[in-house]
Amino acid sequence: MGVRTFTAVIAAERAGMRLDRLIADLWPELSRKLAQRIIAAGGCYLDGRRRQVAASPAPAGGRLKVCVDPDQPFRTFRLEPSAILFEDDDLLVVDKPSGTPVALSATGQEGSVQLGVAEHLARAGAAHRPAVLHRLDQPTSGVLLFAKNEPTEKAVYELFRRGGIRKTYLALVHPAPARPEGRIEAAIARRVDRRNQYKVSRERGKASLTEYRRLGGGPDGTALLAVTPRTGRSHQIRVHLAWIGAPIAGDVLYGGAAHPAVFGLHARRLELPHPRTSRPVAFAAPVPAAWLAAFPWLESITDM
Repeated sequence: MGVRTFTAVIAAERAGMRLDRLIADLWPELSRKLAQRIIAAGGCYLDGRRRQVAASPAPAGGRLKVCVDPDQPFRTFRLEPSAILFEDDDLLVVDKPSGTPVALSATGQEGSVQLGVAEHLARAGAAHRPAVLHRLDQPTSGVLLFAKNEPTEKAVYELFRRGGIRKTYLALVHPAPARPEGRIEAAIARRVDRRNQYKVSRERGKASLTEYRRLGGGPDGTALLAVTPRTGRSHQIRVHLAWIGAPIAGDVLYGGAAHPAVFGLHARRLELPHPRTSRPVAFAAPVPAAWLAAFPWLESITDM
Protein backbone atom coordinates (compact mmCIF):
# COMPACT_ATOMS: atom_id res chain seq x y z
CA MET A 1 0.00 0.00 0.00
CA GLY A 2 2.82 2.42 0.83
CA VAL A 3 2.63 5.78 2.57
CA ARG A 4 -0.83 7.30 2.97
CA THR A 5 -1.19 11.06 3.44
CA PHE A 6 -4.15 12.75 5.12
CA THR A 7 -4.64 16.53 4.98
CA ALA A 8 -7.13 18.98 6.46
CA VAL A 9 -7.57 22.62 7.43
CA ILE A 10 -8.50 22.83 11.11
CA ALA A 11 -12.00 24.28 11.57
CA ALA A 12 -12.65 26.90 14.24
CA GLU A 13 -14.88 24.55 16.24
CA ARG A 14 -11.99 22.11 16.58
CA ALA A 15 -9.46 24.70 17.72
CA GLY A 16 -7.74 23.76 20.97
CA MET A 17 -8.27 20.01 20.60
CA ARG A 18 -5.33 17.74 21.33
CA LEU A 19 -3.68 16.61 18.11
CA ASP A 20 -4.23 12.92 18.81
CA ARG A 21 -7.97 13.44 19.42
CA LEU A 22 -8.28 15.68 16.41
CA ILE A 23 -6.68 13.12 14.09
CA ALA A 24 -8.94 10.35 15.38
CA ASP A 25 -12.00 12.59 14.92
CA LEU A 26 -11.10 13.64 11.41
CA TRP A 27 -10.14 10.20 10.13
CA PRO A 28 -11.94 7.32 11.92
CA GLU A 29 -9.58 4.73 10.39
CA LEU A 30 -6.82 6.30 12.51
CA SER A 31 -7.56 5.40 16.12
CA ARG A 32 -6.43 7.70 18.90
CA LYS A 33 -3.80 5.16 19.95
CA LEU A 34 -2.49 4.98 16.37
CA ALA A 35 -2.55 8.77 16.15
CA GLN A 36 -0.34 8.94 19.25
CA ARG A 37 2.15 6.56 17.66
CA ILE A 38 2.12 8.53 14.40
CA ILE A 39 2.76 11.80 16.25
CA ALA A 40 5.53 10.36 18.41
CA ALA A 41 7.23 8.86 15.35
CA GLY A 42 7.20 12.17 13.46
CA GLY A 43 4.44 11.66 10.90
CA CYS A 44 2.29 14.65 11.96
CA TYR A 45 2.80 18.15 10.53
CA LEU A 46 1.20 21.52 11.31
CA ASP A 47 1.72 24.25 8.74
CA GLY A 48 4.60 22.27 7.28
CA ARG A 49 6.43 21.73 10.58
CA ARG A 50 6.72 18.37 12.29
CA ARG A 51 4.84 18.09 15.60
CA GLN A 52 5.67 15.26 18.01
CA VAL A 53 3.62 16.13 21.12
CA ALA A 54 0.17 14.50 21.12
CA ALA A 55 -1.22 16.97 23.65
CA SER A 56 -0.39 20.02 21.53
CA PRO A 57 -3.51 22.17 20.92
CA ALA A 58 -4.73 22.44 17.34
CA PRO A 59 -4.84 26.03 16.00
CA ALA A 60 -7.85 27.24 14.02
CA GLY A 61 -7.01 27.47 10.33
CA GLY A 62 -3.88 25.39 10.71
CA ARG A 63 -2.94 23.05 7.88
CA LEU A 64 -2.69 19.52 9.28
CA LYS A 65 -0.93 16.68 7.46
CA VAL A 66 -0.54 13.11 8.67
CA CYS A 67 1.69 10.51 6.99
CA VAL A 68 1.58 6.81 7.82
CA ASP A 69 2.50 3.54 6.13
CA PRO A 70 -0.01 0.91 7.30
CA ASP A 71 2.28 -1.90 6.13
CA GLN A 72 5.30 -0.82 8.17
CA PRO A 73 5.89 -1.27 11.91
CA PHE A 74 6.92 1.58 14.20
CA ARG A 75 10.57 1.36 15.20
CA THR A 76 12.81 3.45 17.40
CA PHE A 77 16.57 3.80 17.38
CA ARG A 78 18.27 4.04 20.76
CA LEU A 79 21.94 4.99 20.72
CA GLU A 80 23.67 2.26 22.71
CA PRO A 81 27.06 2.91 24.34
CA SER A 82 28.64 0.26 22.11
CA ALA A 83 27.71 2.33 19.05
CA ILE A 84 29.53 5.46 20.27
CA LEU A 85 32.96 5.59 18.63
CA PHE A 86 34.02 8.90 20.19
CA GLU A 87 32.56 11.66 22.33
CA ASP A 88 33.94 14.85 23.85
CA ASP A 89 32.47 18.28 24.59
CA ASP A 90 32.16 19.10 20.89
CA LEU A 91 31.80 15.94 18.82
CA LEU A 92 29.82 12.74 18.93
CA VAL A 93 30.81 10.01 16.47
CA VAL A 94 28.59 6.95 16.09
CA ASP A 95 28.59 3.66 14.20
CA LYS A 96 25.39 3.80 12.17
CA PRO A 97 23.74 0.41 11.62
CA SER A 98 22.61 -0.66 8.17
CA GLY A 99 18.88 -0.17 7.66
CA THR A 100 18.41 2.82 9.96
CA PRO A 101 17.97 6.21 8.25
CA VAL A 102 20.13 9.13 9.32
CA ALA A 103 17.14 11.52 9.48
CA LEU A 104 13.44 10.91 9.89
CA SER A 105 11.43 9.95 6.82
CA ALA A 106 8.02 11.49 6.13
CA THR A 107 6.37 8.98 8.47
CA GLY A 108 9.26 8.58 10.90
CA GLN A 109 8.25 4.95 11.37
CA GLU A 110 11.78 3.61 10.81
CA GLY A 111 13.23 5.81 13.57
CA SER A 112 16.46 7.71 12.85
CA VAL A 113 20.02 8.03 14.08
CA GLN A 114 19.56 11.79 14.41
CA LEU A 115 16.64 11.33 16.82
CA GLY A 116 18.54 8.69 18.80
CA VAL A 117 21.50 11.06 19.13
CA ALA A 118 19.20 13.92 20.20
CA GLU A 119 17.71 11.71 22.93
CA HIS A 120 21.21 10.66 24.04
CA LEU A 121 22.27 14.31 24.39
CA ALA A 122 19.03 15.25 26.14
CA ARG A 123 19.55 12.51 28.73
CA ALA A 124 22.92 14.13 29.48
CA GLY A 125 21.25 17.52 29.96
CA ALA A 126 22.28 19.09 26.64
CA ALA A 127 19.89 21.61 25.08
CA HIS A 128 21.44 21.45 21.59
CA ARG A 129 19.46 19.50 19.01
CA PRO A 130 21.99 18.02 16.57
CA ALA A 131 21.71 18.70 12.87
CA VAL A 132 22.59 16.24 10.12
CA LEU A 133 26.10 17.30 9.02
CA HIS A 134 26.55 14.57 6.42
CA ARG A 135 24.49 11.61 5.28
CA LEU A 136 24.81 7.91 4.76
CA ASP A 137 22.20 6.09 2.69
CA GLN A 138 19.76 4.06 4.77
CA PRO A 139 21.34 0.66 3.94
CA THR A 140 24.90 1.96 4.41
CA SER A 141 26.60 1.44 7.78
CA GLY A 142 29.54 3.12 9.48
CA VAL A 143 31.01 6.36 10.79
CA LEU A 144 28.57 9.24 11.27
CA LEU A 145 29.57 12.57 12.82
CA PHE A 146 27.42 14.92 14.93
CA ALA A 147 28.23 18.23 16.61
CA LYS A 148 27.20 18.85 20.23
CA ASN A 149 27.01 22.64 20.03
CA GLU A 150 26.32 25.33 17.46
CA PRO A 151 29.90 26.67 17.01
CA THR A 152 31.16 23.14 16.31
CA GLU A 153 28.28 22.57 13.92
CA LYS A 154 29.21 25.65 11.90
CA ALA A 155 32.90 24.68 11.90
CA VAL A 156 32.18 21.16 10.66
CA TYR A 157 29.84 22.45 7.95
CA GLU A 158 32.66 24.68 6.76
CA LEU A 159 35.12 21.78 6.77
CA PHE A 160 32.78 19.74 4.61
CA ARG A 161 32.24 22.71 2.29
CA ARG A 162 35.99 23.21 1.81
CA GLY A 163 36.74 19.51 1.39
CA GLY A 164 38.64 19.42 4.69
CA ILE A 165 37.19 16.06 5.74
CA ARG A 166 38.41 12.79 4.24
CA LYS A 167 36.03 9.84 4.07
CA THR A 168 37.04 6.25 3.31
CA TYR A 169 34.54 3.50 2.63
CA LEU A 170 34.76 -0.25 2.27
CA ALA A 171 32.79 -1.72 -0.61
CA LEU A 172 32.01 -5.35 -1.33
CA VAL A 173 31.45 -5.66 -5.07
CA HIS A 174 30.67 -8.46 -7.50
CA PRO A 175 32.23 -8.85 -9.95
CA ALA A 176 35.55 -7.17 -9.20
CA PRO A 177 36.44 -4.12 -11.29
CA ALA A 178 38.65 -4.77 -14.30
CA ARG A 179 41.47 -2.64 -12.85
CA PRO A 180 42.80 -3.12 -9.29
CA GLU A 181 42.69 0.62 -8.66
CA GLY A 182 41.43 3.67 -10.43
CA ARG A 183 39.70 7.03 -10.58
CA ILE A 184 36.10 7.27 -11.73
CA GLU A 185 35.32 10.70 -13.14
CA ALA A 186 31.72 10.70 -14.32
CA ALA A 187 29.01 13.31 -13.79
CA ILE A 188 25.95 12.19 -11.81
CA ALA A 189 22.34 13.32 -12.20
CA ARG A 190 19.01 12.36 -10.67
CA ARG A 191 16.95 10.02 -12.82
CA VAL A 192 13.72 11.62 -13.98
CA ASP A 193 12.01 8.28 -14.61
CA ARG A 194 12.70 6.67 -11.21
CA ARG A 195 12.26 8.14 -7.75
CA ASN A 196 15.36 8.44 -5.54
CA GLN A 197 17.70 6.96 -8.11
CA TYR A 198 20.69 8.47 -9.91
CA LYS A 199 22.77 7.79 -13.00
CA VAL A 200 25.86 8.87 -14.87
CA SER A 201 24.88 11.70 -17.22
CA ARG A 202 27.39 13.84 -19.07
CA GLU A 203 24.61 16.18 -20.24
CA ARG A 204 22.76 16.89 -16.97
CA GLY A 205 25.07 15.63 -14.24
CA LYS A 206 27.30 17.32 -11.68
CA ALA A 207 31.03 16.63 -11.77
CA SER A 208 31.84 13.64 -9.54
CA LEU A 209 35.08 11.85 -8.67
CA THR A 210 35.60 8.57 -6.84
CA GLU A 211 38.90 6.76 -6.20
CA TYR A 212 39.14 3.07 -5.36
CA ARG A 213 41.72 0.40 -4.58
CA ARG A 214 41.25 -3.39 -4.46
CA LEU A 215 42.14 -4.85 -1.06
CA GLY A 216 41.36 -8.50 -1.69
CA GLY A 217 38.84 -10.97 -3.03
CA GLY A 218 37.01 -14.18 -2.30
CA PRO A 219 36.52 -17.48 -4.11
CA ASP A 220 33.08 -16.45 -5.37
CA GLY A 221 34.44 -13.48 -7.30
CA THR A 222 33.44 -10.87 -4.71
CA ALA A 223 36.08 -8.20 -4.10
CA LEU A 224 36.70 -5.75 -1.27
CA LEU A 225 37.57 -2.19 -2.25
CA ALA A 226 38.75 0.83 -0.30
CA VAL A 227 36.83 3.77 -1.78
CA THR A 228 37.37 7.51 -1.34
CA PRO A 229 34.76 9.90 -2.75
CA ARG A 230 36.35 13.21 -3.66
CA THR A 231 32.96 14.83 -4.24
CA GLY A 232 29.75 14.31 -2.30
CA ARG A 233 26.94 13.48 -4.70
CA SER A 234 23.93 11.44 -3.63
CA HIS A 235 24.52 7.69 -4.17
CA GLN A 236 27.90 8.57 -5.70
CA ILE A 237 29.85 5.43 -4.80
CA ARG A 238 26.93 3.17 -5.68
CA VAL A 239 26.41 4.81 -9.07
CA HIS A 240 30.12 4.96 -9.97
CA LEU A 241 30.90 1.35 -9.06
CA ALA A 242 27.85 0.09 -10.94
CA TRP A 243 28.87 2.20 -13.95
CA ILE A 244 32.26 0.46 -14.19
CA GLY A 245 30.61 -2.95 -13.94
CA ALA A 246 31.32 -3.63 -10.25
CA PRO A 247 28.00 -3.12 -8.42
CA ILE A 248 27.85 -3.30 -4.64
CA ALA A 249 26.74 -6.61 -3.14
CA GLY A 250 23.15 -6.34 -2.00
CA ASP A 251 22.51 -3.09 -3.89
CA VAL A 252 19.67 -4.24 -6.14
CA LEU A 253 18.79 -0.62 -6.95
CA TYR A 254 22.00 -0.37 -8.98
CA GLY A 255 22.32 -3.89 -10.33
CA GLY A 256 23.94 -5.67 -7.41
CA ALA A 257 22.90 -9.20 -6.55
CA ALA A 258 20.47 -9.46 -3.64
CA HIS A 259 21.97 -10.71 -0.39
CA PRO A 260 19.91 -11.76 2.66
CA ALA A 261 22.24 -10.25 5.28
CA VAL A 262 24.69 -7.83 3.67
CA PHE A 263 24.62 -4.43 2.02
CA GLY A 264 28.19 -4.01 0.87
CA LEU A 265 28.92 -0.35 1.61
CA HIS A 266 30.42 0.71 4.94
CA ALA A 267 31.77 4.11 6.00
CA ARG A 268 35.01 2.86 7.50
CA ARG A 269 36.99 5.99 8.39
CA LEU A 270 36.56 9.74 8.82
CA GLU A 271 39.51 12.14 9.18
CA LEU A 272 39.37 15.85 10.00
CA PRO A 273 41.03 18.60 12.06
CA HIS A 274 39.26 18.84 15.40
CA PRO A 275 37.06 21.98 15.28
CA ARG A 276 38.31 23.23 18.67
CA THR A 277 42.02 22.31 18.63
CA SER A 278 42.71 21.96 14.87
CA ARG A 279 44.64 18.78 15.64
CA PRO A 280 44.05 15.92 13.19
CA VAL A 281 41.65 13.26 14.47
CA ALA A 282 40.46 10.05 12.84
CA PHE A 283 37.52 7.81 13.65
CA ALA A 284 36.95 4.27 12.40
CA ALA A 285 33.93 1.98 12.54
CA PRO A 286 34.57 -1.77 12.80
CA VAL A 287 33.81 -4.01 9.85
CA PRO A 288 30.20 -5.19 10.26
CA ALA A 289 29.85 -8.61 11.87
CA ALA A 290 27.40 -9.62 9.14
CA TRP A 291 30.14 -9.11 6.55
CA LEU A 292 32.59 -11.32 8.40
CA ALA A 293 29.97 -14.04 8.84
CA ALA A 294 28.96 -14.00 5.17
CA PHE A 295 32.48 -13.58 3.72
CA PRO A 296 34.99 -15.33 6.03
CA TRP A 297 37.89 -14.50 3.70
CA LEU A 298 37.66 -10.88 4.90
CA GLU A 299 39.42 -11.97 8.12
CA SER A 300 42.64 -12.45 6.14
CA ILE A 301 42.76 -8.83 4.91
CA THR A 302 44.95 -6.78 7.23
CA ASP A 303 44.79 -3.30 5.69
CA MET A 304 41.08 -2.58 6.00
